[in-house]
Amino acid sequence: MESSLNSPKYPANHRGSLSPWSVIGILLVILGLSAMVRFSLFHEVYDEHPERIISPDTVRYEQPAVSLLVEGTMRDGLPLNESQDLHVAPGYPWFIYSVYKLFGQDHKYLVYAQIALSLVNIFLIYLFAVAVWNSRAALAATALFAAAPLQSLYSSILLSETLFVFSVLLVCNFAVRFLKRYSTSPSLWLALLLGVAIGFSALVRPISYYLVFVFLFALFVFNFFVSGRTASRYFSCAACIVIGFAILVGPWQIRNKSIAGEYLFTDNPGQIMLYWKAAGLIAYRDGIEPKEVREQLRATVPTDFSSIAEKHAYEKNAGLEIIKADIPSYIRFSFYGLRTMVVGPGLKKFGNFFDGENAGRVVETTNANLVSGLEVRTGFQAWYLLIIAYSVFYLLFVYLLFLYGTATYWRRGEHRIVLVFCIALAGYFILASTGHSAADSRMRIPAMPMLVLFAGIGLSTLMGSKWLPGTKQVEKKVEKAEAPRG
Repeated sequence: MESSLNSPKYPANHRGSLSPWSVIGILLVILGLSAMVRFSLFHEVYDEHPERIISPDTVRYEQPAVSLLVEGTMRDGLPLNESQDLHVAPGYPWFIYSVYKLFGQDHKYLVYAQIALSLVNIFLIYLFAVAVWNSRAALAATALFAAAPLQSLYSSILLSETLFVFSVLLVCNFAVRFLKRYSTSPSLWLALLLGVAIGFSALVRPISYYLVFVFLFALFVFNFFVSGRTASRYFSCAACIVIGFAILVGPWQIRNKSIAGEYLFTDNPGQIMLYWKAAGLIAYRDGIEPKEVREQLRATVPTDFSSIAEKHAYEKNAGLEIIKADIPSYIRFSFYGLRTMVVGPGLKKFGNFFDGENAGRVVETTNANLVSGLEVRTGFQAWYLLIIAYSVFYLLFVYLLFLYGTATYWRRGEHRIVLVFCIALAGYFILASTGHSAADSRMRIPAMPMLVLFAGIGLSTLMGSKWLPGTKQVEKKVEKAEAPRG
């Protein structure tokens, strides 16, 4: 009788896994270095320029949180045509409220909480990747994710990026474990938790609201046209996903019914369609500043709406009419935004964070050396050029490893639905953000966990099993299990 790597004791891809103590040690090193770098960078800026951690969008997240803290409600009390009560999803304001409630209304402690959460995200990447491949690939993906420049940057800025990545990683962890079991023994509990995770992600960013419908459709296709499973299996799992989703999203929509008169989740689609997508199209086509176009469009919107729902419908339809009138230009504009999201290293964000209005530009040079000569030739300071080089190298490195990792995973031929899910999820977040006047590298952040996962598989495959301690001990156990008995 022969034991196999595909047995429950030694599952597929166990070769190359590490001993538990090696995994713990390497994870602690990655988390420790990440914490040191992120807290150091934050204090390097905050101690001298606390205003730089604040973004123009910060106020729309912080105002409802402070209102909830002081007045017990998230309502802004503004007139109907100015109200943002349905515009901001409550997830990040609730996070801000919780930190302020525990530690006081201090931006420093809010960033501390975000950095701590960003470290949790690093650990969640490990759990995500180890469920897909093995611990060696998971540690490679974890290291790549920890080294992501934008992940580190946005953990110190008062925006919802870090919390949203946390929610996306919850979705990924539950989805992968659910999909791997679906063909054999699907777990209704995992389906329920997946629905809850998608609902939580939608409460952080409305872009995830439609993800539940996309996932249910994809599962329908997989169930009936790929795996050939029974209808009862699909509908029982789908019902659990919908129930989990409704548990979190339902109460918020009921709350919005009392404000808007309809069960709207958010008025985000209307405002985005008119003031960002349509305005971005006009700005791109006519060479006008997007901010100027938005002001012009706002001036055309009536102020006598009877409800927020009516205002939302007007903005959505007005934006669609502008786009439909010039679809070719909108397609070109969308590709421009797509290129910025996918390959833009986010340099302006770094420049503003570390150097304020100068944004990394050279102000004056005094030393006639190689560094100052390079600064004069480029017009940017040396540290900024170093960030440019690192960011571009990091993106290129991850994308190439991602391609190799996806090819490696596909060749394995097992649980290909996981690969399809991860690529589709990354594509969903990127494509849903295209055709937007604010489309930039920031919009890429929620897609990076899926890209880094397969980049980790590619990196660990290329480097082999000899580059980490603890691998040989596991391989000896595998070889012993594979040896014929008798």
